[in-house]
Amino acid sequence: MKTKVSKILAAAVALVLTASISIAGIQAAYKSKIPDSKTYEFSTEGLTGDKTTELMSANPDRGLRMEVYLDVATGMSLFEYADVDAFQQLQDEIDKYKSDNPTLVQVYFYLTGYKDKELDQTAFDNMNRYFDMLEENNLKAVLRFAYISDDTNPLSQEPEDDMVVRHWEQLSSFITERRDQISVLQAGCVGAWGEWDSGAMSRVDYKKILDAIMDNTPDDLYVQVRYSYIKTDNFSKDDPDYDRIGFHDDFLIGDLHGWNTAGSDPQSDRYQQMSEESCYVPVDGEMIWGSANDYYKGEIGGDYISSIKMAKRMAEHHFTSLSLTHNYKEKGGYYSMEYWKTEYINQNILDENGLLYDESWFLDENGNNLPRTMFDYIKDYLGYYLKAEKASAVVNGDTVTATVALKNYGFAAPLTLDKIELVLLDADGNPVSSSEFCSLEELQSGSTVEKTIELQRPENGRGYRLALRLSSRNGDTARLAINIEYTDGYNILGDLI
Repeated sequence: MKTKVSKILAAAVALVLTASISIAGIQAAYKSKIPDSKTYEFSTEGLTGDKTTELMSANPDRGLRMEVYLDVATGMSLFEYADVDAFQQLQDEIDKYKSDNPTLVQVYFYLTGYKDKELDQTAFDNMNRYFDMLEENNLKAVLRFAYISDDTNPLSQEPEDDMVVRHWEQLSSFITERRDQISVLQAGCVGAWGEWDSGAMSRVDYKKILDAIMDNTPDDLYVQVRYSYIKTDNFSKDDPDYDRIGFHDDFLIGDLHGWNTAGSDPQSDRYQQMSEESCYVPVDGEMIWGSANDYYKGEIGGDYISSIKMAKRMAEHHFTSLSLTHNYKEKGGYYSMEYWKTEYINQNILDENGLLYDESWFLDENGNNLPRTMFDYIKDYLGYYLKAEKASAVVNGDTVTATVALKNYGFAAPLTLDKIELVLLDADGNPVSSSEFCSLEELQSGSTVEKTIELQRPENGRGYRLALRLSSRNGDTARLAINIEYTDGYNILGDLI
């Protein structure tokens, strides 16, 4: 019996060994068909203009943005929407601007009802419900807290400095928990609408408030201030918080104005500071309300704000986002941004004004010239507009050496994204090797960043795909402006057989 069992076990072992050898042989034979060294050149044909506005507008953390309001004590909206539930107002705005496909929304959280007391559970319930709704609609916030909505009687709504500081201490955990849904934070809190007017600034210890904001928010969250001197007067350049502070300009009229973030003198130190520093911090802006166009007609130079002047200003100061709630179609009116839709442009117009663009943006899929407007241009080139100018790979054994050049045609670097990676995918679309492509700061407006990076493929002899992934903190991804497959957030540069 013992001998018989031994013979059966020996036979089983032999069978397993034979099967293993056979499988190994098949794998070796399969892998032997793959060249030890092969060079691949991938197409970087530009995404044509008939596709860019549709496909690129969904890229996160950039572009035209909406504007909404929540009274955190009551759950209601404000201003002309004061009788409207704030959550309904958000839905109305989403529906109103659906065709523009914004991914950002400026969210005002008014703390007016708590100017003399700490925030309670009702406040946090309303804020969390609001952010839940943003998440459901794949929107990220340009977030601002404010107290004063009535600029005709600001003192009636103005809190004491210590209460503002206490509120920021309470808000700290909320902002940390919701960090991935916040694109940028605006300092807010001081003055009507949180816009830091000079009267309000004279009544508060704004350094104390700024410190509370910076101390109670994540180190990787940019904080925008209304005026550039707020940054330079309160933070030295060697302060760790200095590089976190960006800008928002809430009085754009085309020509320069004293109420602009950097003032009206392009030769001033303030203006030069913003020109230099806006490369490395996000910048947001809004035009005046369209209903104020008549009042400022002399300064605007006509009925509508100049689209060319706006584009040049936003390119110079590297704007990431711009309000489409202002001077567009507010209250059913016809204002500057609607007029921009009638202003047709060509390459010569942009060249004459020193404005960047990708040649493919002016073409349709058949290579014919495509009608383009200044509205299209500003909508598409706000923030980042990234295109692969070339892409290749050399496969040598298990090493893939890839060379990729990215150019940014947009107004600003993609600073509010999380990272850009070069990735090797297996046949099932799973990442098997990856490496950071470059820092976000390297992709400045007009710059081309070329990198050669080594990736490793597993030794299974299967085909692979080379891809770029541009990701946001909340998992959203961005597509490149080239005519390639875009799957599961990966820009597929090409296949490696």
